[in-house]
Amino acid sequence: MISRKPTSLTYVEAASVPVIAVTAWQALFDQAHIKAGQTVVIHGAAGNVGAYAVQLAHRAGVRTIGTAGTDDISVVRELGANTVIDVQTQRFEDEIRDADVVIDLVGGETQVRSFQVLRRGGKLISSVSRPDQHLAQDMASKPRSFWSTSQGSGWRRLLAWSMVDS
Repeated sequence: MISRKPTSLTYVEAASVPVIAVTAWQALFDQAHIKAGQTVVIHGAAGNVGAYAVQLAHRAGVRTIGTAGTDDISVVRELGANTVIDVQTQRFEDEIRDADVVIDLVGGETQVRSFQVLRRGGKLISSVSRPDQHLAQDMASKPRSFWSTSQGSGWRRLLAWSMVDS
């Protein structure tokens, strides 16, 4: 797969984007089918994939809630999150209700507790581990796990979309 490097990116940045940004794109749009006006929770919002997910969701008109550590709160806000939950001082499940989608980039106990914040029929998307199907059934949610495929078509869609209104 070959693509032109956007002039706004360094070579190092451009080398990382196809995997990181396309993973965020796939989670939000290909897996969750997120739409403007919905609410998404992004765990690990200050990480590589999370940072792109926050920006993409914000730009798509999605109400974005990010979880991050204390030192990263301001960064996640600057990326476009409407709300940021400090995971070192707050339990996200005490702060969030009826989310349409949770993007899990952390796994483990965070993923298990995430079912509590979903609306009935909401979606939990993980690129880290397969969600517990029994919890999903109890919550009537639609869990999915996926492994990013950095396909040329995903990269081209992301580039085309990012050029709109820029």
